[in-house]
Amino acid sequence: MTFGAHEMKKLIDKVYFSIKPDSKTSANLSYISNKKESGIIKTAKMNLFDFKNLDFNHFSFVTSEFPQETMAKIKAKKVTHFQLVISNEEPEESLGLLSVGIKYKMQSAVK
Repeated sequence: MTFGAHEMKKLIDKVYFSIKPDSKTSANLSYISNKKESGIIKTAKMNLFDFKNLDFNHFSFVTSEFPQETMAKIKAKKVTHFQLVISNEEPEESLGLLSVGIKYKMQSAVK
């Protein structure tokens, strides 16, 4: 993403995202920019209580099917290109991404 300004450097401050609630679901957040490639910054879990798939290793009292917003601080400075990576490599978990928001500021022009 260049945010419509290829000629400007940007400061990526925060990322907001929400995942679809399910009996077992999680999301790993990382990013790639023209400066660096990050590791996993944040892992969000949204496990609903479900009698069909009762698992005491991932037990939760969450019963609301409304998604919860998750925030991660990024602090990627002076980048021109930015790519979010939201992944789930767990074999028995789902991943439904409902929303993504990126808070950024324009900085100086590229020289």
